[in-house]
Amino acid sequence: MLSRHLLSCAVLPIACAAFAPSATAGTDAGHKFSAEVSAGILADSDVGLAELDQTTREGDIASLIGLKLGAELKPANQLTLRAGYELSDTRYQDFDTFNLQTHRFSAEGEYAFGATSAGVMYNYVDARLDGEGYLTFQQVSPYVSHLFSNQFLLRGAYARSERDFDSETGRNSASDEMQLDAFILLDGTRRYVVLGGKGGQTRADDDAFSYDNAGLKGRFVQRTDLYGRDVKLRLAADFDARDYAANAPGLNVARKDETAAATAGIEVQIAGPISVDLTYEYRQRDSNVAAADFQENLGTVQLKLAF
Repeated sequence: MLSRHLLSCAVLPIACAAFAPSATAGTDAGHKFSAEVSAGILADSDVGLAELDQTTREGDIASLIGLKLGAELKPANQLTLRAGYELSDTRYQDFDTFNLQTHRFSAEGEYAFGATSAGVMYNYVDARLDGEGYLTFQQVSPYVSHLFSNQFLLRGAYARSERDFDSETGRNSASDEMQLDAFILLDGTRRYVVLGGKGGQTRADDDAFSYDNAGLKGRFVQRTDLYGRDVKLRLAADFDARDYAANAPGLNVARKDETAAATAGIEVQIAGPISVDLTYEYRQRDSNVAAADFQENLGTVQLKLAF
């Protein structure tokens, strides 16, 4: 289910925003504005809530509606300010108790010292489940990046995150995490690779949900022209391991989770600002907690309109 991606939007580095192109309106030397609306269909093989260790072991179809707004200002030559809002709404055909709506607000300030840049990002996510309060997430992340050449950028960040659940308050937690990402520009912004690693600690109100984590990720993006239309290909792989502080329920050993995911997507321009996006993701979490052990296939088709 999309809730398994609920927090990913908030923790992905936005260093790529510094060199990834986007559709903009009202652009001049001092400001840029962008907007995107989308609608589509999701096929989910295992509807559930990963944040609450819930899985139905059954599939369903859902409608998707999305909205993204972004602004970039340059009040000074070396200073860049960014802000954004993102709405995601998922409504299932049968499992409507898992209908999920998220609102994400983001802000970022970055100052360039030549090839080195330093900044800080803030993310706030409010999630509602079946129309009721579910989860709020906040993250502050200072970072430093350095462009070693036209082909290589390295970015390091510290992220402080807080999660507050409306129902299961024992899962309320604070996390500290270090992140390191390498951006390899194979053909400027048209083809690049991202390789990254992270490690940190999460401390929850209930020790049963406290853990140490480590993860790896890889991204590949290729943009090209096909019969005069812009095409964007995306490939991604992620691995995350969690070692919990408490034993798994009913077992005399500590809980351990390992999650692996692979994603492939293609976005094709249809005409002007209109494009179609096809995405497939496979996700598997191996856990010694039965309710947290699952395999999932997700397929989406979305129509997008960017301004």
